[in-house]
Amino acid sequence: MSLTDSMPNHFTGARRLTLTMLTARDRADDFKGLPAGTAKPLRLLAAFQEAEPYLGLPTHAFKLVSWLVKQTMPCDWEECEWRSGQIPNTATGVGHPEDWGSP
Repeated sequence: MSLTDSMPNHFTGARRLTLTMLTARDRADDFKGLPAGTAKPLRLLAAFQEAEPYLGLPTHAFKLVSWLVKQTMPCDWEECEWRSGQIPNTATGVGHPEDWGSP
């Protein structure tokens, strides 16, 4: 019997998944984006700001989410079909350089 077999989960770092957690994960995995033309990132951010006190998140969570939302465009929140590997990102260097255009 190994040491990890005799230890409870809180010692091994393994997280117990509840049915609620699995359901939330499945809903998130199934989300394909908002219908075209309906994405209002700043409205979504305002709703998050109102809900934040009830979510039990760390103090600066809203600042991070706000910054992340402001880095996006409305089309980033909508349904889209991307071909594999066709999402160019000049900031991180991810994607195909030929799709980035000239600097």
